[in-house]
Amino acid sequence: MHVDIRSEPRATRFTGRRTNLRVGTTSAASTWRGHVLAVGGKYMANALAQDKTGDSWVDRQLYGNHTSGNFENTEVAIFIGKNLWQSPGVARAGPVLREIARDPDGAP
Repeated sequence: MHVDIRSEPRATRFTGRRTNLRVGTTSAASTWRGHVLAVGGKYMANALAQDKTGDSWVDRQLYGNHTSGNFENTEVAIFIGKNLWQSPGVARAGPVLREIARDPDGAP
C-alpha cells in the first residue's frame, strides 16, 4: 500500500494492488476512515461523492432542485451515447426513445 500525504489541508490517498474489503460495506468505510485518521488526514472524499454531490448542489443553486428529463411531454428528444439502455443517466433510454417515436401526436 502506498500512502500519499499532501500539504495542508491534509488530504490522503491510498493506492494498492488489492484489498480484502468490499467497497461500500461498513467495515470498508470504517477501515478506510481509520487509515486516513492514522496518518493525520482531516478530509475524505471519493469520485462518486465529488461528481454526484457536486451535480446536485449546482442544480439546487441554479434551478432550486435537481433537474430531470420530462420525456413524456417533449416534442424533440436527442439522446447521445453508445448504450441506449443507460444513455446519459436515463434508465431504459432505448424503450423511451421507441415510445417517443411511436407517439402519433409527436413531432414528425
